[in-house]
Amino acid sequence: MNRHPPFVPVRLASVLGLFAVAATTVTAAPPQIAYMEKAQVQASGTQIRSFGVPTTDSTGKVLYWDVTVDLAIDADGRPNAAATVAAVKKVTVKSNLLVAGKYLDSYGGTCTVANGTLTGGRVESSISCVNRSYRADMHVVNGSITGHPYKVELQAAGVAAFQSFGDSGWGLVGYEYGYACAELTHVVSARQVGTQIVITNYGSDTVVNCTLTLAPAP
Repeated sequence: MNRHPPFVPVRLASVLGLFAVAATTVTAAPPQIAYMEKAQVQASGTQIRSFGVPTTDSTGKVLYWDVTVDLAIDADGRPNAAATVAAVKKVTVKSNLLVAGKYLDSYGGTCTVANGTLTGGRVESSISCVNRSYRADMHVVNGSITGHPYKVELQAAGVAAFQSFGDSGWGLVGYEYGYACAELTHVVSARQVGTQIVITNYGSDTVVNCTLTLAPAP
């Protein structure tokens, strides 16, 4: 005689309940992360400005922000927790803002890039390069030609008419002693390209004399 296991009735509501629980299970959202090390950072006085800070939202989407931090200083000179932070959404990182730091140039020299914020919000980058006993100092400023501190020299050279003028910082060679691709008072532009900086020497006109590529020092 065939024996069958006893039939155990199961309520339809119980089965539907199990499916409902499975259907409503939600995967934990990815953490919101910022990558400050990927941003371009300038600091002056009590203000720190980071351009193109990548962050991720709750869905994992990458967004870019320009972030300004204004520090508050206690009576004893200590920065406190009352710092204010402002963020403006950004799509791309500006190539006319140079990342400060130590670099090696394409001729074997060592270069230091330092930034400062001018009145009105422009950023001036000082580029100092040394190769053995040779040296060059260059200063470039970003922004439009209107109100540019080197407006006279840039217009005289003709580079102010370039359609891509705003993509680079522009200025002059301020000091030079035997350094490659640099000559006193020559017009130069500097542009951030990924982790590198490309400096272009135009002399006194719109013709490229030479270029100098700076790569981050190890």
